[in-house]
Amino acid sequence: MRWDVSDAELSKILYDYSKDAKAATGSSDGGALLTVHIEETLRTTTTSGALEKTRNGFAVEPSTT
Repeated sequence: MRWDVSDAELSKILYDYSKDAKAATGSSDGGALLTVHIEETLRTTTTSGALEKTRNGFAVEPSTT
């Protein structure tokens, strides 16, 4: 399985997670939180598609091709 994320997309997601982490824990270590959510999402799917940020983490939008 291969997932491609552009630098701009990753920067935006990391920024959003930094804000979420700061609000939830008082620390802005969004990178660690982001990594955990991505790993959990990829472990629970065997399909391919787009990785979308949701309110509670990430979801996989299956590829239609």
